[in-house]
Amino acid sequence: MNNISTQRLKQGLQDFFAHYATQKEEIVYTKFSPNLFTENWQKTAFYFAQIEHTLIQLEKIESDNIEAWQFYTQKLSAQCSALSDALTRQQQNAQLFPVKEENKLQNKPQHPVHTLPPRERLAKYYEYLASFNEKIQHEKDELNKAQREDVSFSRLKLEQLEQRRARCLEAIEMLEEYLIFLEKAK
Repeated sequence: MNNISTQRLKQGLQDFFAHYATQKEEIVYTKFSPNLFTENWQKTAFYFAQIEHTLIQLEKIESDNIEAWQFYTQKLSAQCSALSDALTRQQQNAQLFPVKEENKLQNKPQHPVHTLPPRERLAKYYEYLASFNEKIQHEKDELNKAQREDVSFSRLKLEQLEQRRARCLEAIEMLEEYLIFLEKAK
């Protein structure tokens, strides 16, 4: 990749970041493809950093490696487009549906597991998955027992556990894809 292209990309990104600078500390309430960003529902600044990381990867590519250059330029473009769409949509929604200050969601403290490095977080997710599987099995056993004894039984807890298990599986899948991507990027 030549120096002129790099400078143009850097300038374009600076303009992009400047355009959305007022939203830098806002949380982006969009679920992105794991191929674009490693996490969802983060501050705009987090996504800016990921875009900058893609640019750094792009700058490291040898000039004769056209496939890698195309991959990272397409990824960079897709990241900017996805983030731009999300921020624009969020800004329009905020104008259409203003929320009173007292009704805004409080910044909930993140669970400590989300601050762990990716590999440690993945191990914790697998522990949670095993726990959910055990709890689901227990609830199913209780349901079967209640049906045999012709006693009413609420399926609500079982359904909630299955939903949490599904989210856990999704988080595991996204994190594994991210770790594979990091390995390939080395």
